[in-house]
Amino acid sequence: MKKQLAILLIQLFSVIAGYADHLSEKMNEFGLFEADPPKPGSKEWMKMNHGDAFFVTFDDRLEITPPNKNKFRSYGAFFDAGTVKYIGVDRGEFGGGLYLNKYEEEKEPFFRGNVDALVPIGEDLYIIEGLAHMGFNGGSVHAIRNFKEPSTPERITLLPSAPQAVMLDESRGMKRIIIVGHDSFMVLEPDRRLNVIHHDTFWGSLYPSSIVKYHEYYVFGIRGGVVATTADTLSPNRIRYFKPERIQETKDADEIDWIDFLGNPKEKKFHNKTE
Repeated sequence: MKKQLAILLIQLFSVIAGYADHLSEKMNEFGLFEADPPKPGSKEWMKMNHGDAFFVTFDDRLEITPPNKNKFRSYGAFFDAGTVKYIGVDRGEFGGGLYLNKYEEEKEPFFRGNVDALVPIGEDLYIIEGLAHMGFNGGSVHAIRNFKEPSTPERITLLPSAPQAVMLDESRGMKRIIIVGHDSFMVLEPDRRLNVIHHDTFWGSLYPSSIVKYHEYYVFGIRGGVVATTADTLSPNRIRYFKPERIQETKDADEIDWIDFLGNPKEKKFHNKTE
């Protein structure tokens, strides 16, 4: 029995090592190379903070888009329940909210909060909101029971870090909400228990932009590179950082093509420096 267990463990770690090698090879294809994470406040970190974020997507394959200061993801979320449309707005320190059917800035929202993501699971709609500004960094997860008939959102949990990139992981027959916070990495388990995998990380103020799952890794873009980690109890949940050979810094605010959360192009000034 012990011998069989030892063989199983060896096979498991071989698979994990294989994924690690495969991840490095894939990152190298995009001109990204593994490096030690920069120390917050260091010269390299400051250069990253003043740059733009990498974006990751996964359709039938992993794609990584390098920073492009002429395109910027606006903050918000949208979900069409058929009977009602939910519009989440995140305006940072100026406040946001969840609106029904139509966003009107001068009107009171259905739910107050800077909404980063709306995640439907079954008949429930999970609202992930939060704010990182000045000395505050936090958020919460609420849920609307039976999203076809809007009702007062029920608080599920507080978050120790403002959510900035969210995905629903439906692998292994489970549905887990993966949340990359301002300086953390969290998992809302199917039993609604919040599992904080990483906290007080180097990517605080490097603004995670997007997240996908690639093999056993969760891969997300930040300013100045890409981060990968796992959330599996059977494997080490270490942080892996991949960076380009040269980090571009955006020194001044630029006129950019603004794409809002409904896909409507606007022109807007955006100050691309840290708060």
